[in-house]
Amino acid sequence: MNVPINEFNEEQRLWYGYLVASATKADGAVDPSEIEFLIKALHFLDAKQKAAINKYLKTEKIHPGLAKIPKGISRRLLAIIFTELIWIIVSDGKLIKSEVNFIKTVSGWFGFSDEYYKKTLQWGEQMLKAEKYRRALVDHAK
Repeated sequence: MNVPINEFNEEQRLWYGYLVASATKADGAVDPSEIEFLIKALHFLDAKQKAAINKYLKTEKIHPGLAKIPKGISRRLLAIIFTELIWIIVSDGKLIKSEVNFIKTVSGWFGFSDEYYKKTLQWGEQMLKAEKYRRALVDHAK
């Protein structure tokens, strides 16, 4: 994981935890390939925060507080978080409309241009192809 969660304050960690949870459920289900991301994000939270995010995972709506970016998160760090969210979404080997919509929404929250959004989505599509290829290699190992 490229996101320096250990450098975040409590508010930033919780916000990031909700973002990761939102990315994992953007397609309506939490895939086993996405669990690793959740574990890493939740590792830095206290028991009460973990319970809140686990409860949130069972809901269908996106957390309303995510659009409010905590103070101290730089533009560069937002870009790192954004690409991490895309990687989480494609880690299950698919990219569906609801996931693309989620990424578009986050791009708006982060203040990214349409051009930047399109470029990062293209990168995500390349990562999706790479993940599908990796899975095929694993399936055909002898």
